[in-house]
Amino acid sequence: MSAISRLESLPLWDGKKAFTIDRALHLFQILGNPQDTFPSIHIAGSNGKGSTCAQLASIFRADGKNVGLSTSPH
Repeated sequence: MSAISRLESLPLWDGKKAFTIDRALHLFQILGNPQDTFPSIHIAGSNGKGSTCAQLASIFRADGKNVGLSTSPH
């Protein structure tokens, strides 16, 4: 089952299936806003994410920062 199929098969939340930024922020609030516990950069789009991530990681490492880089094809 694909990720999208799995999400679409979930029960309705407040009578809606649409995933919006407001709903995501509400979920993050319920979870205690884990995205605020450490500095991070989220890069999204259709092309160039891997090279953009690699360049940013290199820049931050050159500045002496601890860098973790996680990429995924999905």
